[in-house]
Amino acid sequence: MRIRSADGQSTLTGKAGAGMARQEYEVVVNQEQFDALWPGTKGRRLEKRRYTIPAGAHAYEFDEYFGALGGLMTVEVEFETADDALAFEPPAWFGTEVTEDESYKNAALVLGRPSGSGVPPYASASPNARLTHCVPSSTASSAGRA
Repeated sequence: MRIRSADGQSTLTGKAGAGMARQEYEVVVNQEQFDALWPGTKGRRLEKRRYTIPAGAHAYEFDEYFGALGGLMTVEVEFETADDALAFEPPAWFGTEVTEDESYKNAALVLGRPSGSGVPPYASASPNARLTHCVPSSTASSAGRA
């Protein structure tokens, strides 16, 4: 479960499944509900800024992490089907694909950086299919961040 407040809207999200094709169920909650749930996330919060980059038929969701995960940058692309995701040719600046890497799941992120990777973990869910890539900091400027 995830509780999030962004762009003036608060949501409660449940996720099911694993890997590239997963389900995500999102419900809008009011401020009173958010305020009641938020304290339960203490010690398990992620700080990041998301940039949405239009790219033809897709939108790249570029995440820049702060705090304990400072320096981590990921980009995700959501697809209608797993076949669409598998056919996708990512730009070179996307870096290493980490879609199936368990250490890149949000639940793992709050625990810190995975051993041997040099970067912290991350992942997300989607209603259909999603690919996640770890963006090298040396190429982030070519990503077109706003």
